[in-house]
Amino acid sequence: MAPAQSKDKSKGSGETGLQMGAVVGANFFTFGGSDASNVTTRTAFYAGTALTIPLGRTFFLQPELLYSAEGAKTSVVDSTFGTIEGTFKLAYISVPVLFGLNLGGGGSGLRLYAGPVLNLNVTCDLEATNQGSTMSSSCKDAGLSAKSSTVGATVGAGVRLRVGHGAILLDARYSRDLSDAFDGSNVRNQGLSVGAGFTVPLGAR
Repeated sequence: MAPAQSKDKSKGSGETGLQMGAVVGANFFTFGGSDASNVTTRTAFYAGTALTIPLGRTFFLQPELLYSAEGAKTSVVDSTFGTIEGTFKLAYISVPVLFGLNLGGGGSGLRLYAGPVLNLNVTCDLEATNQGSTMSSSCKDAGLSAKSSTVGATVGAGVRLRVGHGAILLDARYSRDLSDAFDGSNVRNQGLSVGAGFTVPLGAR
């Protein structure tokens, strides 16, 4: 009887203990704000790690460390050169801190979450394509000064699928910056992210 009780206890701790894993997905971002005009969605990606901290069997805290490629696309018609397609390519180290609700308890089920996001800018580039030719430059060389950091918020939902002691995560979230991406301009990153991840319990044997 005693060995059986020990086995059940181990299984329970695997469901409700700390979980660490990797996440990856697609970003569909654009610019918002009063100075954002004639912009469309840029498709890019994000990838990183997530730590799930259970707060009982219903709630959880999930800090993440992500590389997130964002920005937007634009199109300008010039009387001399014709249509010029442009892309703002911004990349950040993003740190979301998500507070969530597990509707499936410690097992499989729907997850809802929201929280603040800190973004640290690592690159900012511009790309322009006209008549089959593409040119690239840094934002600084083009006279744009990207802010070193921004803050925002995210809200999302997903599904947690229990696999052994670990779990597969399928998520979709909407994120919007609350501060401007560039100095002296009311332009802010916003968009949808869709991705997947896999987590395993820390200290699993």
